[in-house]
Amino acid sequence: MSKCLLIDIETSPILIWAWGIYEVNALKVEKHSELISFAYKFLGDKHVRVHSLRNNSTQGILERLVAILGEADIVIGHNSKSFDIRMINAFLVHNGFKPTKPYRQIDTLQLARQKFKFASNHLNDLGEYLGCGKKVKTGGMDLWFDCMAGDKKAWKKMEEYNSQDVNLLEKVYEKLMPWSEHQPEVYAGMFCQKCGGEVQFRGGYENKTFIGKRYQCKSCFSWGVSNKRFKTEINEYIKN
Repeated sequence: MSKCLLIDIETSPILIWAWGIYEVNALKVEKHSELISFAYKFLGDKHVRVHSLRNNSTQGILERLVAILGEADIVIGHNSKSFDIRMINAFLVHNGFKPTKPYRQIDTLQLARQKFKFASNHLNDLGEYLGCGKKVKTGGMDLWFDCMAGDKKAWKKMEEYNSQDVNLLEKVYEKLMPWSEHQPEVYAGMFCQKCGGEVQFRGGYENKTFIGKRYQCKSCFSWGVSNKRFKTEINEYIKN
């Protein structure tokens, strides 16, 4: 089984100098955005874990993050390809870290856009619409400002918010996953590559490159192809 990591990060705003309030052009960046918290769980685990600046240094949480990413074969997030992973890479290179071990990605935002026409693709809206729950209410940007000021209650709320995002992500992923046509294989063997459930074979599959057996999962009802082989391999076998 591939090891799948569900992850969500929280970052601080950029602190700048400016002449005006609206439509701001930064005159000087006083402090760049930084990673203040990340929450994660591996698919199949019961609990979400959170690391934040409340009790750690920036270097400390980045080291922990690198170690966790090093365990993952697949990383799952919401808008993670455009935001979370790129931000993580920026924080790592800025702080002198080397590239992480390669991993494949599943972005539930991209899946929602590709396969469905939801009224909104925001994680909270998807969670509510699909019956998965919703985000923790933060009360707005004051929570971030209070955390930056060292408020312990604010940090506790931030970690709760970050943790719930991962719980919600997992539930939304499980709802959307059966509809994915190009998801990396999570499981190996003669069962569903998406959830590991028992499968029922439903005829053959063939395209210009591959040949195999088509199946439908009895648990998540997704479709897939098992025993895929390159046609060139089969032709060589027949010739010999």
